[in-house]
Amino acid sequence: MSEDLSNNPFVGLFGSETEAKQYRSTHSAIKHDLSPSSGLKTNANDSVKSLIEVNHFIEKVFLITIDKEPRHGRPPRCVFLTDLKDSLVASHQDWLDEDSIEQSVMERIMMGEPSDHVVNTSPSQKSRLQNEEVDQKDVIRYLALSFCRLKIAKKSETGSWLTSVHNTCQRVIIQCGRLALQNPSLFDRCDPGEQFVELLLSSDVIGGSEVLVEFFELVASEISSNPVDSSVLDAFRPILDRIFKKLAECVLGDASLMAYIELVSFFTRNSCLALALLEYNNVSDPNAAGSAYQNTLFGAALSCCCLPKEDRSHFPYFGQPSQMTMVQVESEENIIFSNLEILNEKVYNLMLAMLKMGGPVRDNLLTWLGKCLHANRGRAKLSARQMIPLMFKSLYASDGFFLNLCSVFLRLSSPFTDAASSSAKPLKIQSSYCSAVKANVSDRKVHMTGLDEATLVPDLGLESGSGRLLDNTYSFTTECFFMTHYCFKLGFCVLQERLMNLNQDLTHMQRLYQDVVGQDGGSSETGQQIKQEMEKVTSVFLCHKAALTQPLLLRLAMNFHAATVRFLNQLAVERDVLSLSLLPEFLAENVQEFFLFVHRFKDALFEEKSDLLGHFLDFILLFMASPEFMNNPHLRAGLAESLGALLPNQSSQQSAFQASHFYRDQLFRTHPRINQLSEVVISAFVGIEVTGQAHFEDKFKYRQPMYQALEFLWSMETHRQEIMKKAAFAEEHLEDTEAPLFLRFVNLLINDAIYLLDEALSYMSQIKEKQQARDDGAWNQLPPPQRQEMENGYRHLSMLARFHNIMGRRTIESLEMITQHVKTIFVNGVMVDRVAAMLNYFLLHLVGPKKKNLKVKNFEEFQFVPKILVSNISKIYINLGDYDRFCAAVSRDGRSYSPELFEQAEKVLCVIHDPPERISCLNAIGVKIKAMASRQAADEELFSDIPEEYVDPIMGTLMTDPVLLPTSGKIVDRQTIARHVLSDQTDPFNRMPMTMNMVKPVDELKQEIESWMSEIRRQHSK
Repeated sequence: MSEDLSNNPFVGLFGSETEAKQYRSTHSAIKHDLSPSSGLKTNANDSVKSLIEVNHFIEKVFLITIDKEPRHGRPPRCVFLTDLKDSLVASHQDWLDEDSIEQSVMERIMMGEPSDHVVNTSPSQKSRLQNEEVDQKDVIRYLALSFCRLKIAKKSETGSWLTSVHNTCQRVIIQCGRLALQNPSLFDRCDPGEQFVELLLSSDVIGGSEVLVEFFELVASEISSNPVDSSVLDAFRPILDRIFKKLAECVLGDASLMAYIELVSFFTRNSCLALALLEYNNVSDPNAAGSAYQNTLFGAALSCCCLPKEDRSHFPYFGQPSQMTMVQVESEENIIFSNLEILNEKVYNLMLAMLKMGGPVRDNLLTWLGKCLHANRGRAKLSARQMIPLMFKSLYASDGFFLNLCSVFLRLSSPFTDAASSSAKPLKIQSSYCSAVKANVSDRKVHMTGLDEATLVPDLGLESGSGRLLDNTYSFTTECFFMTHYCFKLGFCVLQERLMNLNQDLTHMQRLYQDVVGQDGGSSETGQQIKQEMEKVTSVFLCHKAALTQPLLLRLAMNFHAATVRFLNQLAVERDVLSLSLLPEFLAENVQEFFLFVHRFKDALFEEKSDLLGHFLDFILLFMASPEFMNNPHLRAGLAESLGALLPNQSSQQSAFQASHFYRDQLFRTHPRINQLSEVVISAFVGIEVTGQAHFEDKFKYRQPMYQALEFLWSMETHRQEIMKKAAFAEEHLEDTEAPLFLRFVNLLINDAIYLLDEALSYMSQIKEKQQARDDGAWNQLPPPQRQEMENGYRHLSMLARFHNIMGRRTIESLEMITQHVKTIFVNGVMVDRVAAMLNYFLLHLVGPKKKNLKVKNFEEFQFVPKILVSNISKIYINLGDYDRFCAAVSRDGRSYSPELFEQAEKVLCVIHDPPERISCLNAIGVKIKAMASRQAADEELFSDIPEEYVDPIMGTLMTDPVLLPTSGKIVDRQTIARHVLSDQTDPFNRMPMTMNMVKPVDELKQEIESWMSEIRRQHSK
């Protein structure tokens, strides 16, 4: 008899309706010779025994029955299947067999209220769990637990029927699982997401979670093999939605966070699940904002961090920092470190499992990562850093997201970067990768997009994007290397800058609060508001610091950047400029940023990783003074700060708690290239000036660590001798076509000292005026907005004064240090007048009548230490005082010198308790200069009527060695034009290029001048 099955929902278990009909007709035959009365109750043959065993096996697995009579060996309770019982009565069968499994399971899962059909099937009581699960209404949970019971039941049976019945049970369970996931609306209680999560998070499931995972994995494979109704993603989407929702609700430290990430790892069990997971995370809109990647399941996991929300309304960590002890702060940090390390390790293992699958899974994951980086490329731009938090959040993924992603990338890179940082062989990186990204050649295993970055060396014009320089395919090592660096730029470096800005904000608030406390004790409403805001900013600062100083993160990053510089060093040693022209600048920027961060916040890591420091010093030595390897002058100058971070014994006030600098001290004594260091530092110092690209104020910021390096070099005999050799060479080649390096260095050092100290003294004078106006009450008479404007201007002026005082003091210290051993270059005709004029000018302002203009309140606030300046300037006079040319230059400085100048200086030195022998030396030099000044005054009177053709057109003084300028035809004194060319190699009258070897001596004019002077002296002597 044919039956219409088209409306039967269970036809979905079969390939087609025809197949379902064939199955029904084939398995409807009844074995009459095995009737209950003759088989189950009386005959004890093997066939009957097998029927009993199969019946009990099915009952144990599915907790179902068609026999209400209790017997031993059966489950305590089962669900009675009325429809199945009725259909089998006609065939005289009242037991369950392999042929009835499908119908019985389908009837059970379609049952609305299973509890209404529960019967006792055994006189004994079993476990409470089994009694609880017998009336389970959740379809997926029921099938999953049936699968667990199937695995357990199989272990206790040995019959010949076992394999066949077990396979049928498993097939039915898996097929019904497929039906439930693909068509959950068919069932009263089928919420795949909820039931999946609850099952896999349960700790009391029979057989354990691995059996449950196997169940869902087999269901996924079944769906993948039969995707007619829906795909694996469609079927598992409710589950992924549920996990996503739960993850998005988690915060760092939640007990459930790691459990939900483990649930995600289920989708890395095989490729069909992994592809579904990746498709679920896919951001289909190519123009989507970077924040869209945070709003994915991966993003929910990566976003868990210790950083507070943008509105700073809640602080999960460091809630009241002012009330916390250092021990409490460190304890809180350790909790953060532990939680972040576990989180990042979980996400790393998840991604690693997918990468190991290879094929489309690997490609899709790398594509997702590449698109995520591209969509968030604006995070590092200045415009993004100036955005209000709400706008930034709408455009880009969060700082926590990117820092965690950075940590995952560093873990992915560690197998090859850890080895390359310490082994004999550097990394093998395909330099043309970024060119391939620009060329958008996805067929070559390139998954990043739109990487348009400046390169270390300008484009050599070899059409790198055309494919001529591209490799056929790119290794995972290469791609992971560049992705990690780009992520580090967008994540770690951006967060590091925020940390530094927070530190500046805190410093500013502390000063502001101190001002308020000084006025009203801090009890005013303004004072309390500042204090509360300071508390919030401190919490945010500590959260950022903890996120960035995770010990494992820093160790991984140290190895990664050490491997990076080894790779770059190898290219420089081989002079592979072509490869350097293909590499982005952010490789070097990341190295510098990370190095300085470690120096500021985790300096002990340098000693812990002392075996890597040589690679970083190599990088500095090879690149800092080499435009051919690193074209950007700002990048090269930044390496000076990295050098400063490496220097040992950097502070005489180093505390006992600071890391020992033993290994760094050894590094600067034994490194193979260490003899090059002095030339590299001096070349970099000069290079900042001659590029013409650095902003004027930037060059002083870059030179600050160079002064520190110079002081260290001068303290070591080997390096000091190298510097003195360069000074000697400069003295011998003063008029070379290209001025010697050391001569240019000294010239710039003097230029810096003149500018910085002059600015510093000017700022101090302005500060005194503003302090007087504020103390006199003039500011209190102003409207509040104008008064606030005056306060802001005063703070800005104070900041400028501090910077210029520090830098001016360092330049004078460097000049005093060098003039102890290098003297003649400072007293040659090119330099001596400028040196003398500079010293006289500043000494006059510091010890003369104008010194009262510099007496501000609280010198320390502005880093103004006049006694050190006076002492060091006096030392320079003493260092050069044996040279008559220098003393003569001091005496003829009509702008600042007077006979009283050195007397005033001696009084100040006595007040500040300078050593008596130094005061005595200065006194002797003063007497000598005073005598020279008298003779100079007589000469000036003698030669007061100078013929116009003998006068230097630039300086207005009598020429002693006239030379002809080739392009303008002007005649000037040799010393005058030599000083000019030292800073600007052009003719000062027409700006045409010119060097000293181009000028021509005018011997006839020189002889005329000498004759004229001799005649004047002869006449005067009469």
